Amino acid sequence: MYDALKVYLYLAPIMLVFMISEYTRGPKTYDLQDSVTNFRLLSLTVLLKSVTKILELTVYEIFFLKLMSWRESHLGYAELGNKWWVYMLGFLLIDLVYYWFHRLGHEVRFFWANHIIHHSSPYYNFTTAIRLACWTHFFKFIFWAPLAMLGFHPLFIIYALVLIDIYQYFLHTQKAFNLGWLEKIFNTPNLHEVHHAKNPEYIDKNYAAVLIIWDRIFGTYQPLDPNLPPEFGVSTPPRENTVQEVITHEFVQIWKDLKKASGLKEKWMTVFASPAWSVKRFSNYTAAGGISSKVPSS
Repeated sequence: MYDALKVYLYLAPIMLVFMISEYTRGPKTYDLQDSVTNFRLLSLTVLLKSVTKILELTVYEIFFLKLMSWRESHLGYAELGNKWWVYMLGFLLIDLVYYWFHRLGHEVRFFWANHIIHHSSPYYNFTTAIRLACWTHFFKFIFWAPLAMLGFHPLFIIYALVLIDIYQYFLHTQKAFNLGWLEKIFNTPNLHEVHHAKNPEYIDKNYAAVLIIWDRIFGTYQPLDPNLPPEFGVSTPPRENTVQEVITHEFVQIWKDLKKASGLKEKWMTVFASPAWSVKRFSNYTAAGGISSKVPSS
């Protein structure tokens, strides 16, 4: 049985060293209560991940193993094998899927209710990276299951996503400098600062995991403006910086809005339209921290 959690465990001391180093260089970017909540959220996420990892692997294996004959009949191969180009292509596709998975986490209110957990801190540091959207693990694997259907090995998908998680951890710092031309190809701390900002100019930008080229292709790329410092967090944060409040507050607001919605269409839009739709319909600004200023009509 695979155990991707062990990879994080092995790297935890290195991550902790970076965290301590960042704090000593700029303690004002940290808050004790905020950091404690982030570590508690990490513990909850690890617990849920240990439960859902079997489900994740099972779903991938169903798509990978049960569809071998289908691939052989329709695509001309049963599995892709271990060639170098398979890993290169696979990582590109996994990174591309991540872009759209992440973008939907901002543009579909149900997914935003989960992803807002990660964005709701007004601080931006290495502990923000472990302020994880804990409910993600109950549905995240659905987005990458089609790659298993195409013949990419389940363990390759799982460990590629682990590498992406590790890469993203090191993006969550303000103690970085502009990397020049690399900022046009790779996601960097400066670019991810933009993503976490609630400034109108920065909202809904830089969804990429590793390769920022996806944002450049799909029109969501935004470099950090030295004349526009990022303001972190969401427009209306949780009332309390406790685990219970942080992981439920947007779902609670959705429930309240559902009771105000009239008809099936409005109820559907309340849950699955963009958060911006609910802002317009219900004058609800709880969801406004990760939405575009472009509010669609119903």
